Amino acid sequence: MLAGGKGAQDDVFATLLVWHIDTGEYARALVMAEYALAHKFTLPETYSRDIATLMLDEFAEGYLHGKLAADPQHAAQVLGTVEQLTAASDAPDQARAKLHKALGLAMIAVLDQNDDTDIAPALVAQAETAMGHLKRARALSESCGVKKDMERLERRIKRAAGST
Repeated sequence: MLAGGKGAQDDVFATLLVWHIDTGEYARALVMAEYALAHKFTLPETYSRDIATLMLDEFAEGYLHGKLAADPQHAAQVLGTVEQLTAASDAPDQARAKLHKALGLAMIAVLDQNDDTDIAPALVAQAETAMGHLKRARALSESCGVKKDMERLERRIKRAAGST
């Protein structure tokens, strides 16, 4: 179906997309999701969400519950791709907030791979990008649970900026 590129609605394809996400086959799911979104697929009636909302929720959950968290760099790339693919889609603020939270936390995890609580001055821009995602998550949903993460990251950014 992907090679043919006809774009006709296919419930089996849409269901397989969901299954790929559920089983952690994120790379394949992203390829399928890009195709499904480009051709305006819908999910079968048994699902209560559209594809964009499903992606926002499920990829974020994959990171927040550990399935996607083993490699923070890879997780940040995958979540960034989900953000790009769904940017033009209408989705609930809570789902979009969850993705921004996961993306911000993944970016912080990349910073933390050095096993150091301090942020290298060269990585301050990356830390500020992570902060931007956390702020966006909070703006979309006050109850998304990023306030403490924002406070910790803000202190780390200030320490890094003061050490230059």
